[in-house]
Amino acid sequence: MVNRHKFGQRLLKEALDSGVTLLDETRVINPLIRDGCVVGVETERTSTQNKIEIPAAITVDASGYSGVIRSRLPSSFGIESTVENRDLIAAYREIRSGTTWSSDLGEIYLTQHIARGGYYWIFDKGNGKVNVGLGVQMTGGHPDPRQQLYKYVLSKKTLKDSKLEQSGGGIVPTRRPLDCLVSNGVMILGDAACLVNPMHGGGIGPSMLSGKLAAETAVKALEKRDVSKESLWQYNIKYMQSYGAKQGSLQIFRLLLQNLSDDELNFGLNHNLVKEEDVLRIGLTGELDLNITEKVERALKSVSHLGLLIKLQKTAKKMRNVKDLYQKYPSSPNRLDRWKHILNSIYKS
Repeated sequence: MVNRHKFGQRLLKEALDSGVTLLDETRVINPLIRDGCVVGVETERTSTQNKIEIPAAITVDASGYSGVIRSRLPSSFGIESTVENRDLIAAYREIRSGTTWSSDLGEIYLTQHIARGGYYWIFDKGNGKVNVGLGVQMTGGHPDPRQQLYKYVLSKKTLKDSKLEQSGGGIVPTRRPLDCLVSNGVMILGDAACLVNPMHGGGIGPSMLSGKLAAETAVKALEKRDVSKESLWQYNIKYMQSYGAKQGSLQIFRLLLQNLSDDELNFGLNHNLVKEEDVLRIGLTGELDLNITEKVERALKSVSHLGLLIKLQKTAKKMRNVKDLYQKYPSSPNRLDRWKHILNSIYKS
C-alpha cells in the first residue's frame, strides 16, 4: 500500500531538486495555439487573478480527469476532448480508525445493488485503521457514492463504531486510453489521457509509465527541434503496445462485468466459471484464458447459466483481438483512422 500523500510529496521534492520551477496557486486557463501548434499556456494566479502566458516548446497535460489542455484543444488536433459518462466512475473513500476489521487481503466487492457499475472496497491499514470506499458508474441518475458507502458498508458491525480521519472523492476514467495522446506541441499523460486500469481504476502505475515514455520522446524531439505530431508519435506507439494493450482488452471485460446481474456474478464465481485467480490474472494481464478442458468442465456445472458461459467465451475472444490490434498500433498519424475503425468494430461486435 502506498501512502499517497507522502508519495506525491516525494515526487515533488525530486522534481524541485532536479531544477523544476513550481508555480503553485496557479491555474491553466487555455492552451496557446499558433499555426496549428500548441506553444504554451495562459495561466491565472488564483490570489491576484493576474494572467500570465508561459511559452513552451512542448506542453504536457497531466492535469488528471479534468484534462484542462485536452478539453480545450480544437478538433483539428485529433485528440478526444471529452469522455463519456459511461466510461467514468464517481468514487468516494474514507480512512477510518477504531475498527474491528482485520484481513490479510485487500477486499473488493462487485455488486450492482450497492455499487452499480463499480465496486466497494475495504483495505486493512493495520492498528484498527481501514481505507474504505465505493465507486459507481456515472450513468443515468447514478446514486451518490458517499450515501451508498454509509448506508451499506459503514453500517457493517466491524465498521459502524469507527471514527473518520480523512475523506476524499473524485472521478476516474475507466476506459481504454485516448486513441491518440499527442499532437503538434502537446502530449497528454495519466488520467488526462484516460490511462487507468479499466477493471479496478488504479492509475498510479500507468501514469508513471506514460510520464517516462513521454519524457524520453520529448527529449529526442527537442534535440531534433521538431515537436510536430509525427515527431512525438513514438510516445503513442510505445504506450499503446505496452500498458495500452492491456487497457484496451480490459475495457471489454469491464463492459461484461457492468452488464451482469448480482445473481450472474455470484453464480459465475461460486461455480468456478470465473475463479478468483482468473479475476486477478485478468486484471494483471488483460487476458481471459479458458482452455478447452476448463470450458467443458465449467459448462457441465452451469447448464442453467449457459448464456453466461457464452458471454465469457465471446468476451475472451474479443479481448484477444483487441490486445492483438494494439500491438499493431499505426506507425504514423495518417494510418490512425483505419486502425480506429477496426478497433471500434471489435467493440461493437
